[in-house]
Amino acid sequence: MHAFIIATSLYLAATPKAPGQLTIEVKPANCVVMVDGKKKGTGAKPIVVKLPAGRHVVRVTHKGDAHEEDVVVKPGEKKTWKWTFE
Repeated sequence: MHAFIIATSLYLAATPKAPGQLTIEVKPANCVVMVDGKKKGTGAKPIVVKLPAGRHVVRVTHKGDAHEEDVVVKPGEKKTWKWTFE
């Protein structure tokens, strides 16, 4: 019985974590959105990205202004992140 428990635990530890899904909604429409340094789109419509579980950097720029935040995505999580420049 103990061997089975150990083997199962090792298998679960070696299994890759499921990705999470981050939906990004920003305003105004001409904002530029980057995730982990890569351009993902603009504020014209919601951006949906699949990301590995963990911490990610979301950066939004608009006319020389910028906002940057760390966002943590859990395995299998569906999360929405919003930002509006005023």
